[in-house]
Amino acid sequence: MGYRSRRMILRQGCDRERAVAAIHALGAAGPVVPTGLRDHFPVPGGVTVVLDRDAASDRLFVQVLGDAEDRVAAVAAELELALDPWSYAMLLDLHDREDAAEARGAALTLLGLGAPPVPDDDFVKRVATGLGDARAAVREGALRAAQRYALAAFAPRLQEMSETDPDPDLRDTAALMLDAYAENGLA
Repeated sequence: MGYRSRRMILRQGCDRERAVAAIHALGAAGPVVPTGLRDHFPVPGGVTVVLDRDAASDRLFVQVLGDAEDRVAAVAAELELALDPWSYAMLLDLHDREDAAEARGAALTLLGLGAPPVPDDDFVKRVATGLGDARAAVREGALRAAQRYALAAFAPRLQEMSETDPDPDLRDTAALMLDAYAENGLA
């Protein structure tokens, strides 16, 4: 499946049952193998809707996958209307409003989850800044966001973190990410 929508994070009040009902309203069968965790729903027109819960943020999200870009976009638009998920603009605004360390870190985690499939400069700048923040909770959230996208722009900050971060867990995570970057020619 060559195309994918952004992960649409469901807001408070939108539970799994409502999401499944919206997916079935699209004519979906399934899920293919119901697990109640990460479920795949085939939708007419050659797309699949994934309903999953992100472990880092404990938030439900839906994502549309398929081979036809226009069909992926159309199904994603229908789900956005039915489910009213966090928009990307809302996630950017949430990040910008939150200044307390825990809240900013959580906002970065959500931003990483809900960013477009090909991240833009707004995303890259916020995550790169978070990777260099003095507060551990912010750096942790930025690492979670950066883990979703292997971008060479993050390599210098990850290198610095892997060598000097005072938190050994964050230092180790940054080092592991750099190893993966090196394997893929990004570092």
